[in-house]
Amino acid sequence: MGDESGHEGLDAEYSLRNTGAMALPRRKLYRWLKCLAACFLLAVVLIFVRLFYVRQMLGFSIFADFTSLAYRNGDHEIEYRATKRLLIFSDNVSGKSLSINSVGENLTAKDIKMKACEEMTHKPMNKSMEDGISVGRKTNHKSLCLEWKNDVQLEVSESEIASSACYTVMWSTPKIFNKLENCIRLQGTHWYGGSSLYEQQWPLEDVSVPMQPFIPSRLDTSAQSAGNEKYGPVLERFWFNSEGFAVVVDKTVPLHVSVSAAGDQQLCLRAQYDGSVYKAEHNKPLVLKYTVCKGRTAKHVHQIIMTKFLHLPKIQPDESLLQDPVWSTRGVNLQNLTQSQVLSLQQDITTYKLPCSRLLIVGNYTRKVGSLFFDFDRFPNAHQMVSEMRTAGFNISTSVLPCIQIEDTNLAYKEGEMMGVFIQTTDSKVLEGKLGNKTCALIDFTNSAAKRWMESRLHHFKLEAFVQSFYFDSADIGSLLPNPSDYISHYMDVVHSLGDRYAVVNVGHGTQHLGLMLDVGARLSSWDHKHGLKSIIPTVLTLGLLGYAFLLIGPVGGTTTVYNHTSNAVVLPDRELYIRWMQLASFLPGLEISVGPWQYDKQVTDMTLDLLSQRRDRIVSVLQGAAKEHIITGAPLVRPLWWIAEEDETAQRIDCEFLVGDRILVAPVLDKGARSRDVYLPNVGTTQWHDELHGKVFKGGQWLHDYPVSLYQVATFVTV
Repeated sequence: MGDESGHEGLDAEYSLRNTGAMALPRRKLYRWLKCLAACFLLAVVLIFVRLFYVRQMLGFSIFADFTSLAYRNGDHEIEYRATKRLLIFSDNVSGKSLSINSVGENLTAKDIKMKACEEMTHKPMNKSMEDGISVGRKTNHKSLCLEWKNDVQLEVSESEIASSACYTVMWSTPKIFNKLENCIRLQGTHWYGGSSLYEQQWPLEDVSVPMQPFIPSRLDTSAQSAGNEKYGPVLERFWFNSEGFAVVVDKTVPLHVSVSAAGDQQLCLRAQYDGSVYKAEHNKPLVLKYTVCKGRTAKHVHQIIMTKFLHLPKIQPDESLLQDPVWSTRGVNLQNLTQSQVLSLQQDITTYKLPCSRLLIVGNYTRKVGSLFFDFDRFPNAHQMVSEMRTAGFNISTSVLPCIQIEDTNLAYKEGEMMGVFIQTTDSKVLEGKLGNKTCALIDFTNSAAKRWMESRLHHFKLEAFVQSFYFDSADIGSLLPNPSDYISHYMDVVHSLGDRYAVVNVGHGTQHLGLMLDVGARLSSWDHKHGLKSIIPTVLTLGLLGYAFLLIGPVGGTTTVYNHTSNAVVLPDRELYIRWMQLASFLPGLEISVGPWQYDKQVTDMTLDLLSQRRDRIVSVLQGAAKEHIITGAPLVRPLWWIAEEDETAQRIDCEFLVGDRILVAPVLDKGARSRDVYLPNVGTTQWHDELHGKVFKGGQWLHDYPVSLYQVATFVTV
């Protein structure tokens, strides 16, 4: 067989050489083969030169199939997988990564092309625009730039945030597409940040919120039905996780957000104008822009956000607000508040020798919504009442609204209408909003004349009524506007202009720098985790990490919706609930009391006096130290357990304990009838924990199961 096949090969070669018409001349064949080889080599050289040039120009590592593009920067790598529409940020030291999915069928792999960032530099998004938008800034930073056939463009570049491993991502299109959306995978790590929620969860991946505009809204905690899953009156456009990754969305984005809306454990960020409260300028392109940062730990990346993206306060609320409780009328009949009820509250506080930093008068005490002055029928001697209370050593605050009731008999409304201080619709009519069952006109705080008018009213009222400070309420009514976050910022400018360090506000967005006491809303008088006692710690931890360190969490015991018309008073919260609530609240930055402990019995009163004494003697000094740290680093006053145990995964999930500064661990009882609870002590290296209740010392990184706590006790531990 072998010999025959060999002869066949020789015969074939002989035939080729000797066949006349079918054979090519040998010289021509060689020249033809040389020409082909030279062309092939030239093509290879040109390809490598082109790849080398693009690589040098963009800093890419280009993969063979051209569906995955990446560049490496120090210890970090950024990769875009076109076939799966995944943007991946990797830390090559720790091996941790953040995956972001680009949503949309208009981003197909076959339509993608690599784009030199310099080619995209200063390219106008729309020729009719004078400035255009630069989607490929020519800097010394590396950039990953891609473009699709439908003009969707992606640029990922090193951020200009000093000494931070941050990258700016910008999706843009000259066409007003319905949306640009990116979704972040939440699996495998724990997430924090965003906003206050109707049902606050800790960590964030446990919550479910449908896609909606990311704007401040009032949380109706009195509603018992479903459908209230919305973002609250305090929010910020950043989220971060336990592995040290953070995402900060640019303030110009018409942002919509969902969290695990379909149970898929994804945080989705969407830029959208169509069908939303955001209004696009003429020919304005749709842009989804955010920054991804990587820190060593969650605590480290949080500090990057606080110091590089936000403005920290230079001052803090008056020290008395940390030291002594705020007393308020929220536990009285808010619908028909009277002078005798306010005086009775003040006299009882004096009788039982309880400390008071402020007596806050809120509720329906004015004749018209938005009026500053007391209703003469229910407060016939308001001037004398305030004067006598101030003589007795009480500082008085009253509530202020950003709107005025629309009525021809309302002098404040007529004056404001004449001066043009109200927000108007496109047809030059006063924009109407609802506050309760009253129709109101919103004061246009973006108008400098309206700001001056409001400031003048407040100064005049303080001089005439002898009140010393204000509670600024209901700024979230601005959610009716195209840019409610801007409205809040301008409203808070009025607060700041008064120089009132006793002021309390109930909204927040980009207002951390004002250093105001923030009221996050009254809780319901219940034990549950939605709006009751168990919702307090997740809410305080979340808002503290958003940069709002000075917090007031409504009245102790919560507010009841039951009213006793015979006794003309609100039905008291459950006695045991009130006790456990007081124990928790006495360790928080702000403490509000509305229902007096004397309304129960001597034991509750004595316990309250003891807790307030402990607060003054040792808790306040820790809070003050944490407040000084907050002004420098943005660290919250009340901290999650992982703040001092960053690698402790159990500590990353604890939502029923907290730290005051780095010193005191508080584990309050949160269940009705419980006289014990499980306590987790975080692992802080060789540091041990001293049990202040029973005098024992424990190692960290362990659970104390069935730890005994009587009704009048609260479990606290300090680091040794």
